[in-house]
Amino acid sequence: MAGTSLGVFIAYDDRPAYRRALRTLVNLAKELGEDGTELRPLPWRFDILEQDIWRALAVEDAARAEIVILSMSALVALPEAIRTWLPACLGRRDCSAALVALLGTAEQPDGPDSPRRQFFHATAHNAGWDFFAPGPVVTGPAASSVRPEALRR
Repeated sequence: MAGTSLGVFIAYDDRPAYRRALRTLVNLAKELGEDGTELRPLPWRFDILEQDIWRALAVEDAARAEIVILSMSALVALPEAIRTWLPACLGRRDCSAALVALLGTAEQPDGPDSPRRQFFHATAHNAGWDFFAPGPVVTGPAASSVRPEALRR
């Protein structure tokens, strides 16, 4: 029996963000590999998306992907090109897919109150996509106040 092939669009801002996206993809491939699922990554740098012609091609590529990973290690506001590109590509897909936001560093990811994370979550929700974003790990006394349902969002 032949396995499934999933397209994975990766948009990233710098080399550390790209490496983090690839590590995430490798971990996912290990989990899915046992059932024969193959992941086909297609990387795009954010600065390329600032050019109209490339952004149009990226909309098409991302709309065909089953998974879109957005990875940003820089602690900056979202580039305007991403704010316009993302809704355009997510809205073009007529079936559910997943948006994965890797924001900040692995050691210090953006929390739920991050404007970047909120934008990605709202955009995915509006398009009917699933949304995943690792958040900060809570330890100590504050950890007991975290509701399990909040971790599933």
